[in-house]
Amino acid sequence: TSTAVIQTPPAGTNTATYNLTCTNGAVTSGAQCSVQIVQPNIVLVANPATVASGGTSLIGWVTTGMQACVISSPTDHTFTTQNSANTSVNGSVQTTALTYSSNEYDLTCLTLTGQTKSSAVIVKVPGGATPPSPSAITATSTADGGVLNHGDSVTITWQSTNEPAGAAVALWIYDPHSNTDSAIITSGQALSGTYTWSVPAAASACPSDGSFNICGTDLVAGRQYQIEADVYTPGNAYVGDGAPPSSPVVPTYGDFGDGAPFTIGQ
Repeated sequence: TSTAVIQTPPAGTNTATYNLTCTNGAVTSGAQCSVQIVQPNIVLVANPATVASGGTSLIGWVTTGMQACVISSPTDHTFTTQNSANTSVNGSVQTTALTYSSNEYDLTCLTLTGQTKSSAVIVKVPGGATPPSPSAITATSTADGGVLNHGDSVTITWQSTNEPAGAAVALWIYDPHSNTDSAIITSGQALSGTYTWSVPAAASACPSDGSFNICGTDLVAGRQYQIEADVYTPGNAYVGDGAPPSSPVVPTYGDFGDGAPFTIGQ
C-alpha cells in the first residue's frame, strides 16, 4: 500500500489521476484510478449590506466540500444563540434588529476532511451606535503543561471581557481523547476569578445523583486533559453541578477558554 498527498488538479478539472505499472520480465501490466477532489469553498453574503437603524438583513451562504457549518455574530449574542443548532451547509437566516454601525456575521464550517474554514460579512448601519468589543474568556491553571496527580491542589484563574449581564462561569475538565467536556469541577462562578480545586483521589466514588461532578475515575493515568472555563446564561441555570433540581433552568452557553494540556500521573 502507499499513501498519496492529493495535489491541486490540472486547470479546468476536479480529478487527480494515478497510474500503477507492474513489470515481470518482458511482461508489463498497469491500472489507473482517478480521485475526484472537492475543493472547500464558502460564499457568504448579506442582503442588504446596508440598512437603516432598526432594520434587518438576510444572511445567506452556499458552500462546497463541507459537512457542517455554524453561523454566529460576535456583536449579537441573541443571533448566535438562536442559530447555534443550525448546522446547514447552505442556508439563510434573518438578523435581529440592527442598531450598531458595523455588525459582523461569521460562518465557520468543518470540511469533509475535518479541517476548519470560515468567512465573514459585515452589515452597516449609517449613523448607528459604536459596536461593543467582542466578548471572550481565557483560562489558566497551575497544572498547565505539567503532571497532575490525584489528591493535588490546583489553582485555576480565568478572565472574561464583555460577557452578557447575568452570566456565570462553569469550570469543566475537557477530555481531548473523547473530544468532550467529561466532568464538571464547579459552576456559578463570577465572570473573572480564581478557584482552588482539590483533585479527587483515584478511588473516590463517582456521584450517583445524576450530576456530572468529577470523580477519580474521570482522570485516567497517562492521559492528557485540559481545564475549560465556560460562560453560560442565566447564572442560575443547571449545568450538571450537584443533583438536578426538580425544575432545572436550561443554560445557554457562550464563550469558552481552555488552559494548556496537562498529564495525569498517579
